[in-house]
Amino acid sequence: MVANFTLATSDRFQDAQGNWQDRTEWHNLVAFKRTAEIVRDYVKKGSKLFIEGKLTTRSWDDKESGQKRYKTEIVVLRPFAAFGSRRRLRRGRLQQAGKLIEFVG
Repeated sequence: MVANFTLATSDRFQDAQGNWQDRTEWHNLVAFKRTAEIVRDYVKKGSKLFIEGKLTTRSWDDKESGQKRYKTEIVVLRPFAAFGSRRRLRRGRLQQAGKLIEFVG
């Protein structure tokens, strides 16, 4: 089984004029086997996640244009559904597939 999905990350910063700006970036993710099943069963649109994974870039030849195309993805190694307050998350309390997980970060 394979799960392809996108994840948004948001960042807030002050520009040179001192105004607060929000920036959202979208990331392509892919999960395989049991990890894909966990994503399918527990992750819904709007879920807050902590993802452990690795960046990979794959390439292929576009059949229509003949050009080489590239796509960078995060291969999900371990997804964590984040529950609770930001304070609890900073202390490392996350939940994965119904089990409480302690992580070091």
